[in-house]
Amino acid sequence: MRQKTSLFNKGLFVQDLRSVGWIGIVYFLLLLAVGPLQILLNVEHYHKTIMQSKISNEVSLPEFLGSAEAYTILTCILPVALAMLLFRYLHTKLAGDYIHSLPIKRNALFHQRMLTGIGILVLPLFLNALIMLGVGQGYHLGEAYSMKSVGLWLITVLLFNLLVFTGSTFVAMFTGMSLLQGVFTYIMFVFPVGILMLSLQYADLFLFGFSSFLVRDSYTSTLFPGLRMAHSAAAPLSIIEWIVYIVLILAFYVVALFLYKRRKTETATQAIVVKPLRPVFKYGVTACFMLTGGIYFGDFQKMGWIIFGFIVGSLIGYSIATMILEKTWRILYKWKGYIGFAIVASISLLLLNMDIFGYENNVPQDSEVKRVYVSSEIPEIDRILATDEELEEQVKRGEISPGEVEMYYRKNFFTDRTNIHNVTTFQKEIVKDKNELELIPEKENNMVVFVYELKNGDKEVRKYNLPPHKYDNLYKPIVESDEYKKNLYNALRINENQIDRIVLSSGIGFDDKQEVLTDQSQMKDLLRAVKQDIKDQKYKEIQKGTNTFVDIELIQGKNEPLIDSVPSTFNQTMKWLKDHQIYKEIVPMASDFDYVVVQKWDPTVSEGEVASTDKITDKDKINQLIKLASNAGYEYRMEFHSKSGHSIYETGVHYEDLPNDIKKQLN
Repeated sequence: MRQKTSLFNKGLFVQDLRSVGWIGIVYFLLLLAVGPLQILLNVEHYHKTIMQSKISNEVSLPEFLGSAEAYTILTCILPVALAMLLFRYLHTKLAGDYIHSLPIKRNALFHQRMLTGIGILVLPLFLNALIMLGVGQGYHLGEAYSMKSVGLWLITVLLFNLLVFTGSTFVAMFTGMSLLQGVFTYIMFVFPVGILMLSLQYADLFLFGFSSFLVRDSYTSTLFPGLRMAHSAAAPLSIIEWIVYIVLILAFYVVALFLYKRRKTETATQAIVVKPLRPVFKYGVTACFMLTGGIYFGDFQKMGWIIFGFIVGSLIGYSIATMILEKTWRILYKWKGYIGFAIVASISLLLLNMDIFGYENNVPQDSEVKRVYVSSEIPEIDRILATDEELEEQVKRGEISPGEVEMYYRKNFFTDRTNIHNVTTFQKEIVKDKNELELIPEKENNMVVFVYELKNGDKEVRKYNLPPHKYDNLYKPIVESDEYKKNLYNALRINENQIDRIVLSSGIGFDDKQEVLTDQSQMKDLLRAVKQDIKDQKYKEIQKGTNTFVDIELIQGKNEPLIDSVPSTFNQTMKWLKDHQIYKEIVPMASDFDYVVVQKWDPTVSEGEVASTDKITDKDKINQLIKLASNAGYEYRMEFHSKSGHSIYETGVHYEDLPNDIKKQLN
């Protein structure tokens, strides 16, 4: 008589609920504490803030509760634990023999276990969503707790739960040890980010002009599901991301089923049960340890130390991987595999150092460039290259303000063909001096960043550290161009007929030192003086950074104010202020301060300050220092202590501008 098989085994289902059902209960209680209870505790605060805000419709549930991190932690832990317990029998020979002797086919057994696990994850989420919806509607908490918002929260958290659960099940089919299942699951999800970070670090070391800071942030949150889930409150998943994650879930499920049906029970307790993957595991671990060792010793910026880090890291990684696979520490006879790895790794690193793809020497042709961004600071690449529509969406979500769009993400671009030619010529000279520039210590460098947007839609990004003043003759025509100054000063971009008022204030603190202009004639006269001073401003003065003598705040209706800091060298502007008896009302004077202290700072030192002058009380000297105040060059700082003793105003200052007696105290 043939034994009857079934697609569903009630007894096994009951046994599963007894052994892993408690995870669903714990998950429900934790979700209850993170979600509905937090709503009840924050109802009053919610009504006072979010409900009165114009962006209440844009606030998502996890973001308002501040619990996106808590949901992420739960998603990273509980689905993994659930998969480990459901398939624990695969890693114990006796349990595996018993389960597989039951009258149920392997594929049916797999489906039943997976559906049980999915049910244990879905039910707590669904119940909490209903509770949150009921509480939100009952307390009239608005759109953030509408059916749409709570539904979005539910399917987003469920998506990542299924991704982690199916991923951990997928990993379970490759190992015969439950502990390694958990470890390998996290390695699998972290590995893309980790290997990317290591690769970018090595590109920093070996490729002239490359900077990992310019690219890594835009990829890490996308490649690591945990980070992406944490950010999903502020930036909901795109359609492409939904498709990718769903495809991954299905792929994990199908491949896990395929391997499960062919898995042998005697492979229990083996580290890697799929033989072809054992060398992949061994040499993958070795490569990761090798790269980590090279980065660790690469901080010394010497090739000898980097090679030493390669050798030490690879030896440690190879030893650990071999001991895991062989389940013994006696591995000295396995050295031949390491020799082969060392040869392949050496060739790979040599090819990287040779720049076989021509990355370092590639400078776009003028005719290929649509626009180019030039800056002395690391920019947020994704945002400066974002379209107007994308920036508007980010403003709606509260990620950036309208003022930031104008001040940071729409500035420093050149479209004038003459400027584009000057920029490419500048970069070509830098590339020619590669061997010289690579030897300059980091602390002595000035940074310049080029971001090209080409006509075909491609992007090219380069970062270089340059010695001071070496390329002044090439940079000067760029900095003195009208386009550069228009990017630098709001006064050149604003429509003067739309200005409602101008607020003039001290560049060094003192909110009470203000004058407000509302007369259209006066405002236009002042702006004409400012624009003429900007036009006359020369390269050296611009490069030293904006002096903070007087702040001019341009206000247009309800728009965010635009502020320009005006230096004391703007002669026509200073003359206009004096002619209209405003100068003494807003400009900081020595009589406003008790004393000034000048400090030298080093960011590599824990406390920052490495030298300081005595208290400077001489009024003539204080007046001299006031005119040197700058918002650039913060290696040297000045602290202005007010007469009241309650306020301290900090500004930067350039060392070369300081009087000799102050320089002596700082040396």
